[in-house]
This record gives sequence, C-alpha cells and structure tokens, in this order.
Amino acid sequence: MEENPRSFSKVLKASKTAKHNLSTLNTSECSIESLYEGLDMITTLSRPRFETLIEADLNKLTDTLKRFISLHSELTVSQVVLAGGCCKVSKLQSRVSSIFPDAKVLNSSPDEVVSLGAAHHASIIAQYPDMKKKTEMESNGTVVIPVTPSAISVRVEGGGTTVVVPKHTPLPFTTEVELAEEGNVFFIEAEAGKCLARAEIPKSEENSKVSLHVEVFEDCGIEAIIKDCNTNERTSVHIPAPKGA
Repeated sequence: MEENPRSFSKVLKASKTAKHNLSTLNTSECSIESLYEGLDMITTLSRPRFETLIEADLNKLTDTLKRFISLHSELTVSQVVLAGGCCKVSKLQSRVSSIFPDAKVLNSSPDEVVSLGAAHHASIIAQYPDMKKKTEMESNGTVVIPVTPSAISVRVEGGGTTVVVPKHTPLPFTTEVELAEEGNVFFIEAEAGKCLARAEIPKSEENSKVSLHVEVFEDCGIEAIIKDCNTNERTSVHIPAPKGA
C-alpha cells in the first residue's frame, strides 16, 4: 500500500479521522473502501491501543519540555496554550498538565489565543519605524526589544508615590495617569528613590486634579508633562537618555 499513492492517501485520511474521534471517544471505527486491489478495510481502534502506538512520540515531547524547564528554571509558567490537532489527544494533555502542575492548560479555542498573542506581539514590534536599525536578531531567532531598566514613578512632595511605568516595559511607551495625591511639587524617580527630575506647577484651588503624561523613548529618554486639570497649567520635563542606554 505504501507504494500506491492513492491507497496510502486513504490510510492517512482514515488515521487522522480516527485520531480526532479518539480525542472524545474510547473507540473509533476505521472504514476504508477499496483500499488495495478492490479490498476494503474495516477495523476498530481503541484509545488505549492508540496511546500505546504514540508512546514514543509522547516521550519525545516530555523530554523536550523537561529540557526547556531545566534551561529556564527562573521562569514561572502560569498558562500553557495547546494548539494544533494533536494537542486534542487526552494522553498528551495529561502529560503536559503533569509537567506544569501549577499552570492553567488552555486547550479550548487555541487558535484564538494564539492569534491574540501574535497580534499583541506584532503591535509592540510595529512601533519601530525601522526594524533593522532598532532591533537585533539573535542567532537563536529571538528579537531584542529595548525595555525600561527600572520602574518609573512620580512622588508628590509630602505625599505618596505612584508607579507610572513598570519595570521591563517594552519601548517606546506612552501613558497618562491621574495622580490621587494633592500638591504642586513633583519628583520623577527611578527605583530605590533615585530622583530623575523635579517639577512644579502653580498652586491652585484645593482638590484640584493633576494628570501626568509620560513618554519613554527607545533610548530611555523621557518627556513628561504635568497638568492641572482645573486650570490647564502645564509643566514640561525632559530627562535625557542615560549614558550607555
């Protein structure tokens, strides 16, 4: 049969159908009409038999995942997306769940999850006007994207601190936040309380709302605008990129 393309194609089609059926059923009937020289083939395949046949492939998958975990022990995996026809196999799903016991295994609508993830990643990369100049392709196929080396926060004099840009945020990045603390003197700080800039806006009525617009460029340079929402008074702050960024 392997030398007959038509017969071999029929076997492949029937095997895929059986694999799909065994994802939800305990047995699957394989029926192939005129398989070879006018002979039909009718047989039944059970799930335990199927799982025995694919045991070697499951072991390869298990070894690959364990090797990945050993190389990236610092990572915390919270979710695992199973995408592809073979990922519907029950035995495979149980193997993956046992390797990642603390992770949520997503096997419903995987195509939608993958598409959303790809779109999110593309939206980050698309912010670069010239990919060849702004990123580097490593030998292992990964793309280097600049990120903020530390969190950026704003502190109101005599008040609290608000984190406006989390650590390791992909650049460039733009955000605008409304500060809950009242005051007219502000300090833009990095981690460990390192002051990057001081800004002041004219005093206004009590309970005035103050917003902060922050733009962090790819070289880690920062442009900030502090605005009194009641009076529209604004103060701009430019923080140059650190040397070696």
